[in-house]
Amino acid sequence: MARFILDVSNLKNWVEIQQVMTNICDESLGLGNCMSMSCIDTTNTGQFHERTQYNVLTKKQIRKFNKCPHG
Repeated sequence: MARFILDVSNLKNWVEIQQVMTNICDESLGLGNCMSMSCIDTTNTGQFHERTQYNVLTKKQIRKFNKCPHG
């Protein structure tokens, strides 16, 4: 099993977020994989800093994932 974090900086609304998630899930399932995907934040909070040590998950993002880890 592997776990990934995907940050996408240019999504403007929930419809675009869902479309990206659907495309990734469809591609993975087409390869015979089993997966789940969760959106833990619709903002860029904690990501996309020039200094990479600041690119961390916030406590709120971690709580949201722990509350509903499979979407």
